Amino acid sequence: MSGVVMINEFTVTIASDEEHDKVFAEIFCGEKFVALVSQEKGVNRLEIEFPPAGIDEKLIMRAVDMEGFQQALVAAMKRLRGQMQSN
Repeated sequence: MSGVVMINEFTVTIASDEEHDKVFAEIFCGEKFVALVSQEKGVNRLEIEFPPAGIDEKLIMRAVDMEGFQQALVAAMKRLRGQMQSN
């Protein structure tokens, strides 16, 4: 599973790294990071992780459009559950 999904001004990217056992979804608004959707506890117990304090504020966005963010979260959930193909 790889790829990018565009939802209005949001981008959902499926990724992996050494800190997570399973793939996760990163949500960006424009070029700025908003949140990470983790499936570490399983695809039926997804969690949202927001940027912690101490991150360079130029790289993140802490306030976003609610409707667009909700659509991005649904897309992230579907991608992690294998219910949606990437663009």
